[in-house]
Amino acid sequence: MITISDEEYAKLTDYMYRNYGIKLGEHKKALVVGRLQSVYNDTRN
Repeated sequence: MITISDEEYAKLTDYMYRNYGIKLGEHKKALVVGRLQSVYNDTRN
């Protein structure tokens, strides 16, 4: 299971906003972690 700290999440959301204009609030953290887990699982198969 992937976990990310609040600091890592803040860096990721800042990157997404600066580069793509996508604003992800704290309430989206579980969604983002789930997506990262899916990508990670896909790369392992």
